[in-house]
Amino acid sequence: MAEKLNDLIVARTEKTTPANADKIPILDSADTHKFRWLSWSGLLAWLSTAFDQAGTASAAVSAHVAAVDPHPIYTTAAEAAAAAPVQSVAGRTGAINLAIGDVAALQTALDGKAPAAHNQAASTITDFAEAVDDRVAALLVAGANVTLSYNDATNTLTVSATGGGSYTDEQAQDAVGAILTDSATVDFTYDDAANTITAAAKAQQSITADASGLKLAGDAAAPGNSRLYGTDGAGAKGWFAQPVAPVQSVAGKTGTITLAAADIAGLGSASTLNVGTTAGTVAAGDHAHAGTYDPAGTASSAVSTHAALTQAHGISAFGATLVDDASAPAARTTLGLGSAATLSVGTAANNLVQLDSSAKLPAVDGSQLTGLPSAGAPSVVTVTSAAGVANINTAGSSEVVAKLTLSENVTSIALQSVAQVCNIKFEVTQPANSNFAFPVTVWPNGTIVAAHYLYPATAGASATTVFWWSTTDHGATARVESNAPFSISRTPTITAGAITVDAAGISDVTINLALTANVSSIALQNVPADCRMRFVVTQSGGPWSIAASAWPAGTIVQPHALAPTGTTVIEWETRDGGTSALARAPAAFAPALALLPLSPLIPLPAGRWFDQGLLSAAHGTLIGVAGRVDVCGLLRPFDVAINQAGVDVTTAVAAATGRVVIYAATSAGVPGPLLYLGTEDLDLSTVGFKFHTLAFTFQAGKLYYVGFIHGGTAVIRAIQGYSLPAFGLASSTSAAPLSVLSQTVTYPNAPVEFAFDASAHLAARAAPSVRMRVA
Repeated sequence: MAEKLNDLIVARTEKTTPANADKIPILDSADTHKFRWLSWSGLLAWLSTAFDQAGTASAAVSAHVAAVDPHPIYTTAAEAAAAAPVQSVAGRTGAINLAIGDVAALQTALDGKAPAAHNQAASTITDFAEAVDDRVAALLVAGANVTLSYNDATNTLTVSATGGGSYTDEQAQDAVGAILTDSATVDFTYDDAANTITAAAKAQQSITADASGLKLAGDAAAPGNSRLYGTDGAGAKGWFAQPVAPVQSVAGKTGTITLAAADIAGLGSASTLNVGTTAGTVAAGDHAHAGTYDPAGTASSAVSTHAALTQAHGISAFGATLVDDASAPAARTTLGLGSAATLSVGTAANNLVQLDSSAKLPAVDGSQLTGLPSAGAPSVVTVTSAAGVANINTAGSSEVVAKLTLSENVTSIALQSVAQVCNIKFEVTQPANSNFAFPVTVWPNGTIVAAHYLYPATAGASATTVFWWSTTDHGATARVESNAPFSISRTPTITAGAITVDAAGISDVTINLALTANVSSIALQNVPADCRMRFVVTQSGGPWSIAASAWPAGTIVQPHALAPTGTTVIEWETRDGGTSALARAPAAFAPALALLPLSPLIPLPAGRWFDQGLLSAAHGTLIGVAGRVDVCGLLRPFDVAINQAGVDVTTAVAAATGRVVIYAATSAGVPGPLLYLGTEDLDLSTVGFKFHTLAFTFQAGKLYYVGFIHGGTAVIRAIQGYSLPAFGLASSTSAAPLSVLSQTVTYPNAPVEFAFDASAHLAARAAPSVRMRVA
């Protein structure tokens, strides 16, 4: 061949208009498929022969198009319009409804036919009077004893009445006189002859009125307050004073009263018993005691018989003096009892105080006690520490002030000679320019400690913290309180990705951190030996992240996630002033899975793209389903920040949309909280790469689930199942392993929590290839 095949097909520009002399290489099937040249003019000649053998097609087409009506089997619209007898009505076509205004001068013509108002004289109306007569005669209806006679010929109407004559005045007067009836105060008199009626008021009989009010004639007294009308014992009627009841109530009862023994005060239980010798009765004595109960009541008889009484019953002479006492006070005097005999035992007012079972006084108010010994001044002890131990000898004192100026970290307090009841006030001073530790663990065993810290010293001044230690059992158990608060709170701001937190030497610190940007550095200051910081993290915009490398050197960071909404609490804790520490959060990621390959395996430069694929295999495609969320795992051995994430559309569908989603993994390794959802719909109605702009960091060693929520049926590039971890088989006969986690929701409402269900959320299909660009 004159030219190499490569020279014929490589580095040649395209020719859009072939010439007859141009040639096309073809394989000759009749000659062992050798290359032959086919000229462009030869190709045209063959096509003309193959598709217009007679060579007349062009002329036939031209003649056909030129014809007035090439298909006369139907009438064209133009022909029908031209043949219609009426083309339009009032300038309109189609279904037409005419109004007066559509006809020129029609309204003017109609206005000339009749006046706007019209008055018709009766004389101009034929048979008007006859019609009125007939109408009136028809309207009138004859009543009782009335006759109507209408003569149409003479145009007259006669009204006749029948009956017994008229009703006379006499009859009316008699009827009125008959119906008038006398009342209690008026009498009526009818004089038939004179034709008059007289009404007369009856004379007042027993009611009179004067300045004191109304009363009856002959009343004995006038009305007044608290008076009743009636008659007295002599039969005189009138107003009498209202009597006062001599008894208002009996035993607190009114009305018809029935008394019982309980209603009578002072009766003993024996008062309701009968006399007898059986159970439930009282015995009757057989001694007459005539002298003692002498009806005459003579003193000499009572005294003489009293002596006999003491002899008869064996009562001593002292007893006899008690028996004749007339009252309880007299009897107490006889017995020699004081006023305490009538008091009750207790601790209330006017009670006698009784010792308890241990011979001790109960709790009473002793503020008015006098003569008590003085408590004395508290014992003051200056304390020093050695090798971290502060020794304090209270010398049996119950009130001690211990003054301790720190010169080293104190690890324990040792107490000696502690009284049973002992209160120690510790004054612990942190010298200026120092930061010695005094942790909550320094106190003796058995001490209940309220959380505390030391007031920190400043560059130019010391600070003193006061503790109160108290015991009631020689220190076996005790309680300590402090004037230092439990914790402090800090609210740092993010500046160029960095925050600074001053612990101020306090062991418990709360940091309220509102993320408005990614945090790349956390600087901690004045951290005591034992310190716990709680970072209360919220998101504003974002989602933002705290890089694992942001924590101070020596911090072990457990994998965790920051919730995109709500609050995440991260605890940072140290036991050596921050030399080593642990950062952890409840929203923990799943640990790195040894069997899950890492992707990508090497650091990628800024601007490089990657997806969730694990193997270097060609991508397939995935047809979307509206509302379906498809995700697969992504795990990196190092932090990767991205600034774009999207999908490549291979087959567009009108109005199709979608959004990228990123989920954190739970401690069980399954999708958990939603970390990122595209803030706007991606337009999948055209092919090409469609992406979100974002700022997101995948942290090293943490498992994420990245995918796509479909808003339509557009086709996007996908990662084949053999490039993804396998999640088992759907059945024993499955042809492909389960490789994608999926669920269907209402677009675009991606679940805030994936709420993974192994029985429903696994599928054997390709996963969306979410292309992410390294920032």
